[in-house]
Amino acid sequence: EPATAAPPTITNNFDGTISITAETGATIYYTTDGNDPTTSSSVYSTDITLTDAITVVKAIAKKSTDYFPSIVSTYNIHVCERPVISVSGTTATITCSTPNAIIHYALDDASTTPSTLYEGQFDTGGAEVIRAIATSLGYLQSAVAYYFPSVEAHSSGEITNMNGRYILADG
Repeated sequence: EPATAAPPTITNNFDGTISITAETGATIYYTTDGNDPTTSSSVYSTDITLTDAITVVKAIAKKSTDYFPSIVSTYNIHVCERPVISVSGTTATITCSTPNAIIHYALDDASTTPSTLYEGQFDTGGAEVIRAIATSLGYLQSAVAYYFPSVEAHSSGEITNMNGRYILADG
């Protein structure tokens, strides 16, 4: 029985594309929908362009002399780290530890995706809520980060809405 090809190597180029390589003479078959590939799957010929819908790439390799294809190689697309929002006075700063992250924010509590490009510290303008997301080539969009301003209450009876961070004054 002829030897089976080695599993292919899946590489995130971190430029928005994925490359797949296999040993010489092997055909690469791949999927981007989470299903295991078969010899009926798409044949790899050029880098795969990542979209928000692609969360995993799976591939197999098979030489014409192989009876069976290789075992499946799996590459899970990494998720951007959730941004960190910090406020000092009325100045907000947003950071993200993912390399080359692009951060977008919004000064409201709407369900739309934050769309204002973060270019540095900004004045909160008394916003009730700050939301932020991060993206980077080769990564999936981060989870939404939220910042709720602190509210000072003078007795526990004043706390009726638990949205935000509450500090009980006088102990």
